[in-house]
Amino acid sequence: MYPIQWVCFTIVRNTKLCITQGTLLWTIVFVAFLPESNANMKITLAKTVKYQFIPPLLLTSANIVEVGSHVLKYYVLKLCLKFRSYLRQL
Repeated sequence: MYPIQWVCFTIVRNTKLCITQGTLLWTIVFVAFLPESNANMKITLAKTVKYQFIPPLLLTSANIVEVGSHVLKYYVLKLCLKFRSYLRQL
């Protein structure tokens, strides 16, 4: 799988884990139908919706670090084996 596709699928999966559709839909509808006189409350609730997306992004970042560490470990191991075989030839 391409790295960009993997990141997109991981973000979607983590978003589904962290945010239920009903909660997000209710929050968006509630913010949209607030009276215009409550502009401060509308801004605060809009920030709340944004904050709901922080945990999925953090989980995705952790997944990227985990995959990166596996890839790095593979190449470091391969480099060590080549270095070991080089030392044996000396």
